[in-house]
Order: sequence, then C-alpha cells, then structure tokens
Amino acid sequence: MSVRLEGWDRLKRALNEFAVKFHKKINDAIGQHIISKSVQRIKKGEIKPPTSPFTLSTRPGKGKGKTLMDTGELVQSLTYKLEGDGIIKIGSHLRYAKVHQFGAKIKAKKAQTLCIPATKEARKLSKVKGVKGALEEFKRKGYHIWFTPSAIMGQKGRRGKPVVLFYRKKEVEIPARTFVYLTEKDWEEITEMVASWLKE
Repeated sequence: MSVRLEGWDRLKRALNEFAVKFHKKINDAIGQHIISKSVQRIKKGEIKPPTSPFTLSTRPGKGKGKTLMDTGELVQSLTYKLEGDGIIKIGSHLRYAKVHQFGAKIKAKKAQTLCIPATKEARKLSKVKGVKGALEEFKRKGYHIWFTPSAIMGQKGRRGKPVVLFYRKKEVEIPARTFVYLTEKDWEEITEMVASWLKE
C-alpha cells in the first residue's frame, strides 16, 4: 500500500517563515539584552579601571561621578543592528565610545601638543569654545596667559596666584574600559529566555 500526502511544500514554507521570524526575535532580544547589561554596568559603577581622581576633580559639581557617566550621553547612545547570519552589531554614534571600549593612544595632530583641562572652568570653557576660545575667555576675565613646555598657565591680575589652566602633552594613553560584553550569567539568562519561548 502506498499513500501520497499533499501539502508538504506549504508546511516547509511555513516552517521556514517561522524559523526566520524566530531567529530575528532571538537576535533582537540578545541585542536588547547586551545594551541593557552594558547600561547597568555603567550606571552601577562596575567599569574598570575607574576614572582617575584628576579627571573626577575637573567634572562639574563636586567632582563625583561614575566611570563613563560624565554627561550620560554614552549610555543613551548605545544601539544595535542585526546583519546576516546572526551578526549583532552594538554601536554608538559617539566617536569616543570606541576609545573607551578598546582603549587608544591619542597624539596631537595639528597643534604642537594636546591640551588637557586642569580646572573645572577650563574644562567647561574648552568644551564649548575649544582651547583657543577658552584662553580668549580667560584673557577677557583678566588673566595673563603664558606657556611652559608642560602647561598653559594663567594669573588673574597682578596679585593673583599662578594656576595651571591646561596640561600640555605630546600624547596620552587611554586605557580600555570595556563596557559591551556578555558574561556566563548573561548567556544563561539568554538561553533560559529562548528555551521558554520554545515551550510556548
């Protein structure tokens, strides 16, 4: 006896469509999970190595803050993109995100040296106006400005105390502060999530 059943092609198409949708659902969930975990690590202050005391001292307010949480732009900028064969790309439009993730050696390009703000005021002004604009603003405020091989100095009026406004360096090395990654526990959570979907 031989029985021929029709409709296998429709079943195969349906199974393929299900596989594609399920695959996208999994990858979407993993992408969201990675970003969620990265944001949590930053907000909880779990990123190593920690921000240096000097950098914290030039931040607004009382100089307090978590590593990679100066303005909050980095955590807000994280996003993901799905590409073929299950590739999940985590990214940010911020140029310094890559520097923090992988570390970098930064050298002066157009200027003779890099200028690193040494005070909160210098940092604030240079963020808005650049180093030249910040120095012009200091001059308008009555500062006498002069350069040394290692710093840009300022003195307000004749009786003011000389202060370092910017440190000058040929290059600086920024350590990697990896914030996008998955731990064994993260993978366990993802596996449990996928297994629960398969049971539904």
